[in-house]
Amino acid sequence: MTIGEFSRRSQLSLKALRLYERLGLLRPVAVDQRNGYRRYHESQLYTARLIVMLRLLEMPLPEVGRVVSASQAEAAEIIDQYFKQFSGIRKYMDDTIEFARGKGYVETVTGRRRYLRDIRSSNATVRGSAERNAINAPIQGTAADMIKLAMILIHQQLNAGKFKTLMLLQVHDELVFDLAKPEEKEVRALVEDKMKHAIKLDVPIEVEIGVGKTWLQAH
Repeated sequence: MTIGEFSRRSQLSLKALRLYERLGLLRPVAVDQRNGYRRYHESQLYTARLIVMLRLLEMPLPEVGRVVSASQAEAAEIIDQYFKQFSGIRKYMDDTIEFARGKGYVETVTGRRRYLRDIRSSNATVRGSAERNAINAPIQGTAADMIKLAMILIHQQLNAGKFKTLMLLQVHDELVFDLAKPEEKEVRALVEDKMKHAIKLDVPIEVEIGVGKTWLQAH
């Protein structure tokens, strides 16, 4: 199975697959040294789906178990071990829900708000959905703010420097450029700087840059 097919079926981005490889959670069964293409075994879809669900731990246990083909007890054990290893995640989730209940909204690092009208609902199912949105919105919302701000800064710098390189499109947390090869060194530095510093955070932002004739090769 090619990495593109694996990405589609596992619902993991190509960038996420690379990260999980580095963490030792996924291992390609073959790597083509000529172009870097990786191939994965069908059985690893289970691991990939499991990782996806670990990013969405607020799902009810029966649902987690159903999606990853595990029993409710197994799903509970997986989640319990995850929270033991990453204890700050549970605190973030609890603190965010408490904030949302008190204010009626959550916000991104830039201050953009998402209002949650059902956060105090007496219906547990409806309230649970609002709580999941409360946990997710500050993270994905900040990521969205960050890349949009980076795009504005990069666009301005490309125009100001009269670069021939064009910014073509955004794909989730990635930007795709039509690179003028002689400008590669300057454009790399420009893009990395603007993406790292689009929003001031207390943690460092890592930026990966790849070059290729196709989007897949650039990964």
